[in-house]
Amino acid sequence: MKKPFYNYIILGIILTFGLSVSAIAEITHYKFGVFPHMSVLKILQTFQPISENFSQQLSKPVRLSTQKNFKKFTDDVMNEKYDIAFIQPFDYEKAKQANYLPLAARDILLNTIIIVGKASPIKSIADLEGKVIAYPSITAAVTKISKRALKKHGVNTESIHTKNHFSCIHLVVINKADACGTANRILTHFKNKKTKNNFKVIFRAPPLPPALFVVHSRVVEADRKKLKQTILSWHKSQAGLKLLKNGGLEPFINVIESDYDKLKNWKD
Repeated sequence: MKKPFYNYIILGIILTFGLSVSAIAEITHYKFGVFPHMSVLKILQTFQPISENFSQQLSKPVRLSTQKNFKKFTDDVMNEKYDIAFIQPFDYEKAKQANYLPLAARDILLNTIIIVGKASPIKSIADLEGKVIAYPSITAAVTKISKRALKKHGVNTESIHTKNHFSCIHLVVINKADACGTANRILTHFKNKKTKNNFKVIFRAPPLPPALFVVHSRVVEADRKKLKQTILSWHKSQAGLKLLKNGGLEPFINVIESDYDKLKNWKD
């Protein structure tokens, strides 16, 4: 008999404070999005332990997710889908406009490279004239940077856009592409030295600001502070170092927002 009356009380609270049932459900966990720069399996291997670490520090479930491609992920960020996100540098300005705040950035700049197979006769960016170049998504940072470099050097190529960096490199391995525009740090994920040595770098672009963690302003301030402190202190503990090593990640530092200003008016 008391149950209906209890339900009325809950409904009254919802109406009084302007809350919806969905809003109440949302605060039971945080959504953590990672841009799809790697395969889903690799993202799980790298970021699920980080998601669990966040959960422990916040005493609240943190659910990891990604998207099929860069555009869909960027759309999710702009639609404020995630509470916490790991984004590419070109999405930072869009994230700020969608009410995200900076947490921490990789302590290493984004170094875009163009690689070819070790046995390839291609030795320089000029040799790519008329060749097939593979890239991650068309909106990926390395794609923008590589294409700008080719344009600057007056080199005309055919483009193939793939799901992520590993798909891009795979096309070179199976001879479906002559080269791949990727990031230098991606090669660190190839644990087998023999595999790493199957490629040679023929071009290195000037470095740009790195990928970074952001948090939505709707996350309570206390949790935002915990997240930032957690990320910035990973390299100071054995458990944190294990997280970084597991994902082939470098330590993280405070975001220097002025570094990202150069990307605001980027022209491909």
